[in-house]
Amino acid sequence: MINLLEETLDVIDKNDLGILEDAIFIGSYDQTYKMTVEEFRKIADFEYDNGYGGQKIATDLIIAFPDGSIMERQEYDGSEWWEVKKPFTPKNIEHLPITKLSYGSWTILKRIHEEYEQDLKDGLV
Repeated sequence: MINLLEETLDVIDKNDLGILEDAIFIGSYDQTYKMTVEEFRKIADFEYDNGYGGQKIATDLIIAFPDGSIMERQEYDGSEWWEVKKPFTPKNIEHLPITKLSYGSWTILKRIHEEYEQDLKDGLV
């Protein structure tokens, strides 16, 4: 069991989002539903089972912050939590070209290119 309000405050703190009062929006992802911080504090102060089973907290609940970060609910097999999505900020670095988008399973671009280049050197492709 976990308290939704305490869980929320902890995630905000651990992700350097400021404080709950900094939120610019609390409501549904499609923005049809909305509440104030004070309303959220009042109705989120309860214990729920965040373990495996059925998801208890609304799946479309988000909290948005001025920097563009969004906290949204995630779930796996009924276990649920807040996930923070930070806004994309392009880095001013030298970028490597992408020549393949797939090579193997469950992988990332760096590994795709490293493995493919090695297989090319080894004459496997």
